[in-house]
Amino acid sequence: MKMKVWSLTFLGVLAVGSTTAFGQLPSQESPYVGREILTEEQRSDALSQLKNTRDQWQEKIQNIEDSLLSRRLNNDMLILYRDMHENLLFDDQAYRLSYIDQRFPQVGDYANLQAFLDAYLANIVAWQFVPEAQRFWVTPPFSFPFDIHMRYTDVVMDNGEMKPLPELARGLRSNTEFQYYNEEFQFLDERSLDDPKPATLLAESQATMPEDFIEFEFDASDVGKTLEHRGYAITPRRFTEFTYDVEIQVPENQALPLRDIDIVGEAIAVGGRHIYMRSETHLNADYFSQKAAWLDDTIERAVQGTVELTDITAEIRALNECLSVAEGTTLHKAFAFNGSIEKARVTLLPQAAQDSTTSRSLEIPVYSRPVGDSDMTMLSDAVLEGPVFHHWTQARTDLSAEEMQQQILIGYSTFDLERPDVDYAESVYLNYPEVQSQLFVSPDERYDYSSDAAAQSVQFYNDKGGPIEMPDGDNVFAFTEHGLVYNPQYFSVWPARVTATLPILTAPNIIKRHYSLDELPEGIRLDGNRLTVDYEVFTPEEMLNREKFRTSNLNYFFAMDSAQRYLKQVGSVIEISREDREPIHAFYFYGRPESIELWYRGETRYVDYAVDVELRDSPLSE
Repeated sequence: MKMKVWSLTFLGVLAVGSTTAFGQLPSQESPYVGREILTEEQRSDALSQLKNTRDQWQEKIQNIEDSLLSRRLNNDMLILYRDMHENLLFDDQAYRLSYIDQRFPQVGDYANLQAFLDAYLANIVAWQFVPEAQRFWVTPPFSFPFDIHMRYTDVVMDNGEMKPLPELARGLRSNTEFQYYNEEFQFLDERSLDDPKPATLLAESQATMPEDFIEFEFDASDVGKTLEHRGYAITPRRFTEFTYDVEIQVPENQALPLRDIDIVGEAIAVGGRHIYMRSETHLNADYFSQKAAWLDDTIERAVQGTVELTDITAEIRALNECLSVAEGTTLHKAFAFNGSIEKARVTLLPQAAQDSTTSRSLEIPVYSRPVGDSDMTMLSDAVLEGPVFHHWTQARTDLSAEEMQQQILIGYSTFDLERPDVDYAESVYLNYPEVQSQLFVSPDERYDYSSDAAAQSVQFYNDKGGPIEMPDGDNVFAFTEHGLVYNPQYFSVWPARVTATLPILTAPNIIKRHYSLDELPEGIRLDGNRLTVDYEVFTPEEMLNREKFRTSNLNYFFAMDSAQRYLKQVGSVIEISREDREPIHAFYFYGRPESIELWYRGETRYVDYAVDVELRDSPLSE
């Protein structure tokens, strides 16, 4: 089969590249052989051959008589082509800066994985709008990062009656009394004020947990060092601006081999945010070679009519399972990200030899959210077990001018001027890190983009470092609430760099009023995990502008446990409106608060940020 041999020959290019100077290792006794970096010439050749291989595959797929089989193989081919193409560009610079949530933010809050699972299941709550209670929905305490399946079976009404819910696991989204729509259970019949209300939701859960959870954190200074924890060891082998490679040593007696999905890589930027992972290599060095060989052989068999659609599904599943595990106790894996890496985190998730699935029956409380004019009697008094902690409160208050230079990250986008809603071709995003002051400084006021002084300070430069004269006319450049936009085609030469002085609004002096339970201000009351604020009695020092901040809050309240850890709020604030009177706000927290904090914006100040940004290259130079 000529094409299969040719495909494997081209994929061999991936294994013969030389390490670039930027990713070169310090001198070691034995060289790292887990992954080689392609030269520009090797990568260009490999990309060209990959495209030719794709074209040949597509040509052969068109000769498959079975249309369903042809469509399936074409889809498999396009997925493999995308993955192989991405792998060849693994070490490229990432222009499209993007962020993602931390993968396991809550796991470290608990003594072990069992306690973590217990906290998740014990703090699931359902909500309903009252007085009619026409619909209800489920809110988990946090995103669960492991394999879990929830089956909601019945709802128990406040008169004791039990009503079966639609069997969603069987694809049934309605029954005689309910429909499931937009992630809500809705009564089919119109409800009245006097009808029984949902009180408890019955559910069955099945969670499959790893045997252990082992985290390693490191940075560029740790390259070549071995980090050990609970019998496992990681040695960072490369650490570039956008990628890192690790060598993993697993114990001889571990229960099951580590799979690709059991090795999780994350990257953290200077400002503390987690960066989106754009690519990861696989444990097996010949991963793509084997996938290409299988696809090549399967296309040939499909053309000859000797393979069925059902065969393909089983074969690809078996191949993926085989390639997801590498033999031996020394493993290699690498990760690439959409942004500059300050610190890396690798988490290992060893699996238990025996079945680690835990099944439980749950009774989930249903909380009430009053709508319209109402009174306190409609609020639920239930107390959740907790605790679930609020991590965001650990962020810095705001940035100084010096910190801005390091922690405001730069992102880029190019836009199509043919679109009627686009006025500028290039955009430079100034990505402000997560800080506490974002509660009190809205995105449209963070950058003083209407400042005349800022506009007059802008200077563009050519690729030699010389200043470029500013063109006359409109739409040359502008500051926005996200950064700077400009039209490079209006300049005499393509701009390579821009500098400016941009005033940034900061709130470095957030006022935090701390109250113990026996000194709460008049109008504020705590009942279990429910805090109520009567604004007819309590007068705050500052009020939030709801329209500007797009919030239902009038103020920001936080609850703390006995160890002064911030507790996460359950859902959003509940407002009880009263005609011609100030409202009552209600907050619920995961756990039992022992003290309360009320945060105010405090004094703000503008800080001059020195913009100095390398711009996107001209498309003609690519």
